[in-house]
Amino acid sequence: MIRPDQTNPMNSRPYTQWATAQIRQMLEETPAVCLFLLEQTDNAPQSCLADDLSQFLDRVTLDHQGSAIDALAELLPWVDCQALAAWLVDQRSQHKARLIAICRYRIAAAYLELSRQRFGVRAFIHQHTHLELSVELVGLAISNHIEGALLESRGPLAGLDACLTMLGAMLAPDGHGLAPMGVAVMDELFS
Repeated sequence: MIRPDQTNPMNSRPYTQWATAQIRQMLEETPAVCLFLLEQTDNAPQSCLADDLSQFLDRVTLDHQGSAIDALAELLPWVDCQALAAWLVDQRSQHKARLIAICRYRIAAAYLELSRQRFGVRAFIHQHTHLELSVELVGLAISNHIEGALLESRGPLAGLDACLTMLGAMLAPDGHGLAPMGVAVMDELFS
């Protein structure tokens, strides 16, 4: 989207829409932040979410420095937090799906590194079976077997929450390695 002219104060609507779209794009890339903001105001009016969102964006710009943050600070006076809050609420399941995809990728990458450490190659070796692994293959296995089972048994809404819980438990606290449970689940998946 092309940045509209902000010099004409009589026509600020295009600039407000542009600034709001810029923040929405930033939030789309951080689904965990979106879900965190939504959880803070569950069962509260949407105006509370808009207020929390405004305060969050203010804190981000005050707590950090740099050209990207300066650009964000320039947008803040123009952002329509009510529209952004409505978008956050409407896109809740998409935020969860994006976060699940991030977790799936991290688990797959961590398991590939673990198999490289164990076997010297990124492969699963069991008895006489040697299966070369890739992030895509491991991610597909996670999606089909772990996520698929949870979505099938719990339904689409509760299944997304169960997937986030399960995949989160499989990751180490830093979010980049596997927890012992994650190692056990992945070993079982590929046995």
